[in-house]
Amino acid sequence: MNLLSLACSPAHGASFVVEKANLQIVDPPSLQGKYDTAIGDFGVPKYGAKLVGEVVFDKTNEKACTLFKDPAPKANGAGHSTVFLVDRGDCFFIEKAWHAQLAGANAVLVVDDVDEELLTMANPTAGQGGSSITELAKRIDIPSALIQKSLGDTIKKALEANTVVIVSLDWSASIANPDARVEWELWTTSNAVCGAACDRSVGFVHEIKEAAQKMENEGHASFTPHFLSWSCVDSVDPESACPDLCVNHGRYCAPDPVEGADVDAATVDLVRKNGYSGKDTVEENMRQLCVFAELVSRNATSEFWNYAVRHSGECNLTAGTFNALCSEKILTDSPLLSPDPGLGFDQDAIGNVRTCVGDLTADKTNKLMEKELQLQSDADDSG
Repeated sequence: MNLLSLACSPAHGASFVVEKANLQIVDPPSLQGKYDTAIGDFGVPKYGAKLVGEVVFDKTNEKACTLFKDPAPKANGAGHSTVFLVDRGDCFFIEKAWHAQLAGANAVLVVDDVDEELLTMANPTAGQGGSSITELAKRIDIPSALIQKSLGDTIKKALEANTVVIVSLDWSASIANPDARVEWELWTTSNAVCGAACDRSVGFVHEIKEAAQKMENEGHASFTPHFLSWSCVDSVDPESACPDLCVNHGRYCAPDPVEGADVDAATVDLVRKNGYSGKDTVEENMRQLCVFAELVSRNATSEFWNYAVRHSGECNLTAGTFNALCSEKILTDSPLLSPDPGLGFDQDAIGNVRTCVGDLTADKTNKLMEKELQLQSDADDSG
C-alpha cells in the first residue's frame, strides 16, 4: 500500500478504514471483558484464528524503543503465548514490534498515550524513517495491535499488583467471507515514481498477479482495487488551493507524482519535462476504476491484473507515455498476446470506460470517485 503525504487539507478524511480485532481478557475475573483493538499494517495478523497469551510489561523499557536487556519470560499456562504490552511514543510502532519480537514476544499490544478513537498503526515510509526502518516490515512476523489508553492503564495496574493477566486475541472476524470466498482489497495509486513506497507497490502487483488470478478464477477469492485520493472542493478556491493536483474543480486530487523525499533527481527532471502532475495520476486512477467496473460487468475481474502489470511497465511518467493512448492500447490488445496479454476490449467497451471517466474539467461529481472517498474515510461505516 502506498501512503501518500497530502499537501492540502482534505475536505474528506484521508484516513484508511481501521481494521479491528477482538481482545478478550480471560483472567483475572475482575477484568474480564471484550475490547476492540486496531490491527497494525505490519507484521502478520493471525487472520481467522485466535491467540491466547499472558501479558508482559517491562518497566525498564516501557516504550520498547531500544532492545530489551532480557528475553521475555515464558508463559506459565500450557499453550499460552507471550504478549508484550508497550507504550506508544518516542519511536515508530514498527520499531516497538521489532524489539518485542527479538525479545521473544508472540504478539504486541501498544497502549495509546491519549484517550481517542482507535487508529491504524502505520508502517513508516522511507521518507519518514529512512530505508533501514522500512526494511523492518519484511522481518516482523508477529501480530501487533493498538489498544486504548484506559484499557492499557487497567492492565498495567493489575500487573503492578503481580496479577497474571491472560488475554485472547481473536482475528476470526477480520476477514469478510459470507460466500466462502476471501474478499480482499488493495489501496494503491497508479503513480509508480514516488520512491520506495511506489517501488514496493509496483513490486507487489507484479508478484501477486499469478496467484491473484488463480484464486479469482477458481472462486477462492474476490478482489477489489481502490485508489487513494482526497478532495479540495471545500477550499475557498479549489483551483488555487491545489494547483495541478485535482480534476473536476477540486473534487478529486492526488499528490505531485515526484513529491516523495527519496525520489532521485533524474526522475524528477523527466517527469517535470513531460509535464505530469497530480491530476494525471487522478485521471489514471479513475480510468483503472472504470476498467475494473467494465470487467465486473463481463465477469472477468481477474484480467485486471494483466492491465495493472502492463500499465506499470509501459505507461511511464518518465517516458511520457502515461496517457489514455497507452492505456487504451493495453485495453484493445488481444487477450491471447504472449507473454503480456491485453484485455481485448472492443470500441463499445472503450466507450464505456471513457464515459465512466467523464469530462475531468466539468464541475460535477464522478460516481466511482465519490464512493472511493466514502470508503477511504469509512463514511458509510463499511467496517
